[in-house]
Amino acid sequence: MDQQVADFLDKRTDKATTTTADSDDEDALLEELERGQDDVLDGLREKRLQQLHEELSRERDMKAQNQGVYFETATEKEIMDLTTGVHS
Repeated sequence: MDQQVADFLDKRTDKATTTTADSDDEDALLEELERGQDDVLDGLREKRLQQLHEELSRERDMKAQNQGVYFETATEKEIMDLTTGVHS
């Protein structure tokens, strides 16, 4: 059971309850759980946005270093120049 639900139920059992109090408690429980879900979703959303930002930054860095770029070569000399770091 979720810790938030367990805590709420513990509070609920400490009180004297009636039929209308049960209904109010259930409404309060649902409202509290919805608020908790919003907090969790906001945290997940923020974490995912950070991951996307890091991924896009990494992609920009890789493009700046010409990673993932294909070159067509016609001669063995061009291949050697590309692989040894000599760019004409």
